Amino acid sequence: MTGRGMNGRSSILLFRLVWLLIMPALALLVIPWMTIAAAETRLQGHIQQDQIWGEEKSPYRLTGDVTISEGANVTIPPGVVVRFDNGSRLVVKGSFTAGETFFDGMQDLHNREMVLFHPGSRGRLTHCVIENLELQIRTSDAAVTNNMISNPNGSGITVGKACFPTITGNDFHGNSYYAVYNEGKKVIRAPNNYWGAADGPSGAGPGSGDAINTPVDFMPFQKTDIGEHLVLAERHLDQTTLRPGSRFALTYVIDNLNSYEHAVILGASIFSNPEKHIHSPAHDRRILVKPGRHEFTRSFAIPDNAPEGTYDVLWGVMKADLTAYYVLKKDPGILHIGSEPAAGPAPVPPPVKAPGWVPLKSMPY
Repeated sequence: MTGRGMNGRSSILLFRLVWLLIMPALALLVIPWMTIAAAETRLQGHIQQDQIWGEEKSPYRLTGDVTISEGANVTIPPGVVVRFDNGSRLVVKGSFTAGETFFDGMQDLHNREMVLFHPGSRGRLTHCVIENLELQIRTSDAAVTNNMISNPNGSGITVGKACFPTITGNDFHGNSYYAVYNEGKKVIRAPNNYWGAADGPSGAGPGSGDAINTPVDFMPFQKTDIGEHLVLAERHLDQTTLRPGSRFALTYVIDNLNSYEHAVILGASIFSNPEKHIHSPAHDRRILVKPGRHEFTRSFAIPDNAPEGTYDVLWGVMKADLTAYYVLKKDPGILHIGSEPAAGPAPVPPPVKAPGWVPLKSMPY
């Protein structure tokens, strides 16, 4: 999940042209904000055949244990969100591969959500954000590389006895028990990780970062964050129907999982024709996102001559120097522009987190 530049100046200009958003506030009509609710793919039970969990069906929600059976392979391509209901587990007995995925344990207190790799299974996790759940690894055929791992309800990674997975290049932040805990007596190697502090891990380590226990070889270690980790945890629109010439507000709820501030631009655009984006560059907002969760609001002006119809909304969170994006997400068909105002307040769905995390190296929506 490392920063990557966009392909050429033309891509940057195209993205700026595409600055968007949706849902203007209607004069004389006060409407409560609504959370964009994406249809969820709910999962529970056994997976017997190979599957690809594509972004078109994201977010995926585990409502109970999901077991990948022996001989089955599940692959997750970039940009997908996987959520875990309270106590649910992803149990891997076959093969599981995920890249640039957001694994979300949903911030439940005292939760025990986890991804469990059984003996004999195979696992590959790279450039993912893994929050509020634990990785339990009971196989040596597992590689956990270049991820952000944060579990305030327990350990980030627990390794079973006589297992020697690859654990390298990760950022560990806010794991309340251990960042890496080895249940065995034989030493496992976990080099080139950042443990949340410049002086290294605590516990059996010399520093003040997240803890390790004695049979974990943490040397050498990184002294600063390895990746750049911003998550668009929620996004709010105050209307879904509006007139040409009106203005609306949009809200970004951003998790900064790094230990430093990020300077970003909140961009948005709307379009019914992919070749003709409507943008509001005067309202693009430059902000500093400090570590933690923060809420930001910007406005968007609909032109007087905007054609009537249904519009897609494109959300963008971009580096302030315009060299790369953190988030670029499209919500299709959620905005209507017409000559008549909305008949009443927009329906407010149950509050859910909208999937919005796209790592820097991914292609636009």
